[in-house]
Amino acid sequence: MSRAAIFTAAGYGAWVIVNVFITVLQIGDAGVNAHLALLFTAPPASLLSLLLPNGTLLAVVAAAALGLAQWVAVAELMSRWFARRGASHGA
Repeated sequence: MSRAAIFTAAGYGAWVIVNVFITVLQIGDAGVNAHLALLFTAPPASLLSLLLPNGTLLAVVAAAALGLAQWVAVAELMSRWFARRGASHGA
């Protein structure tokens, strides 16, 4: 994995942990809000979690996993593309 993918995984992973923690606390509609936050930060992959009941821990974890996989894949593909073009070293 490239450094960009690792940084993306760490950053989005922190966002995922915060939202899952909010869902576990079950304060009011926190699970629904966390689910929507994850949906809006990682479309289109996380939209598949709408097939699950909105705001449940399962739906939040599914949106989180789909979003994390999507953004790590995008970061990895972009770093490979820039490395191939020679632009990753400031060229």
